Amino acid sequence: MNALFRLRQAQGVLRLGQRHGFGRLEAACRRALEAGDPSYRTVKGILLAGTEHETSQPTLPTVEAPAWLRGPQAFGSEETR
Repeated sequence: MNALFRLRQAQGVLRLGQRHGFGRLEAACRRALEAGDPSYRTVKGILLAGTEHETSQPTLPTVEAPAWLRGPQAFGSEETR
């Protein structure tokens, strides 16, 4: 059953190449592999969003922590064993 499921996914990915072009499909597959999820759903989403050629990940805005949150520096630099 698992082999049949994988075969259907592979056939679906190849159909995406017929719809969107094999150059775009190759770029989308490469991007999905970099993301760590090379499933049909991921590749299809990349193609539909048109993000297959984007190289950098969007940066998240930096948010300062509230005053009551402290990092390990607030408790001294000595390690406890």
